[in-house]
Amino acid sequence: MSRGLGDVYKRQVYGRSLRKAAVVFAVAPSLGAEARARFGLEAERVVVAPNAVSRTFVLSEGTERDGALVVSRDEPRKARGAAELAAREAGLELTIVDDERDDPRLAAHYARARWLLAPSLHEGYGMTVAEALACGTPVVATDHAAHRDIERLGARGIVFVPPPRRAGDDWQWPEAVAALRGALPADIAPPPTTWDETAAIVADAIGR
Repeated sequence: MSRGLGDVYKRQVYGRSLRKAAVVFAVAPSLGAEARARFGLEAERVVVAPNAVSRTFVLSEGTERDGALVVSRDEPRKARGAAELAAREAGLELTIVDDERDDPRLAAHYARARWLLAPSLHEGYGMTVAEALACGTPVVATDHAAHRDIERLGARGIVFVPPPRRAGDDWQWPEAVAALRGALPADIAPPPTTWDETAAIVADAIGR
């Protein structure tokens, strides 16, 4: 199915379902705004119930940090090649974690990294960004709505840079290289929402 036909199909199916729903939950502010604008939903029917970070992802005191980390599948929208290039040009060793969802092992990767690189061109929600911040790892992230949502929800320690660009078969991401060579953010924290709070938002909206 072509992208165009796929988009039409999704608009029709999602739109039909969303317009019938009494409440529509969005995991981040930009997704809620998109749902309202794209499908003509009333503001009161769209409730933001933010994603929260598992308690496995916490700051590990005394862990020696070195190099950069990217947690990403190798697909076009993830732009993982841009992270590889940026780390190499900044003189940092890069660890690539592909589809690792064993939370303790993933938390250990975050805790050892000096930086997380989040080069994706678009996301629904940047969960790896929030997890890294919970482990005290600052993030160099593409400046798009999903990553900005994490900051809007209260996170600190994200350095936003323009998206990477293709140059033939290669990537260019000079802004990320400059950020990696710069000072680490002094204040690092994930969005403060817990899963208990998110559950309470959902229960309250359903019980209206």
